[in-house]
Amino acid sequence: MAYPGNCDVKTNEANAEECRKTGRYYGAALVTIDETRNNGSSWTIAFSATNTDRVLTRFTGITWGDQATMWASCPSSLPSKATATDAGDPPPIGTRGYLYLEKDFLAKNRILAGTPKWPDSLGAPEPFYNTIEIWPSSLILKGAELSDSDRTVGSVDLLDPTLAAPNQQLTTNGEPISVRLTQNGLKKFGLTFLPWALLPEAVKVIEGARKDAHALAAAWQVVAIAVDRLSADRAARLAKDDDIALLRKVWPSL
Repeated sequence: MAYPGNCDVKTNEANAEECRKTGRYYGAALVTIDETRNNGSSWTIAFSATNTDRVLTRFTGITWGDQATMWASCPSSLPSKATATDAGDPPPIGTRGYLYLEKDFLAKNRILAGTPKWPDSLGAPEPFYNTIEIWPSSLILKGAELSDSDRTVGSVDLLDPTLAAPNQQLTTNGEPISVRLTQNGLKKFGLTFLPWALLPEAVKVIEGARKDAHALAAAWQVVAIAVDRLSADRAARLAKDDDIALLRKVWPSL
């Protein structure tokens, strides 16, 4: 049984031929599986997808594998056990990938997706592009954070050094991207800066023989945040005993 996203050309073409029998068109939408439920004879899922207003939206109670709603098999890239004739079990919660959704379902729910294709169209060709150079004054990134289940929507200027780290490398093809944000940048998405992963390097800088003013300032900032958050993070089990012992090396008065 070939898993979606790993189908060979022959399997994909066979699935396309089977799909043509439905007379429906499907467009690829980037989704994240939020919930699955076994109802005995069928499964329902909840998933999140971006709508045409570029807002992450959650859809619930969707019957998995229902061809009136989706084409679950490849070329959908979600790693389920769907084949052209059997939807199988849905993907695990947290799975992210492209799911081909039926064009009327896409239109009704205003889901951002590629051009619907099948049974007799592969969609419009890719447009031509020109490359130009731009001296940027701002670079606004808007989206929903995926660090927790709240998925707070926010925006941040990646060229603002008070919000984001410099020298970031961004690559995306409709997929989530990783960015490094300051404490103020994280607040834009309703998140809290957690210093514990950075503490070992900060202590190393403070105890190091070579002293760099900028590095020391950044290191002591991490220590200050750790001291301020210690009580709350210890109660929430975010700060471990090893973290506290490390913090005492540079802040012995804890």
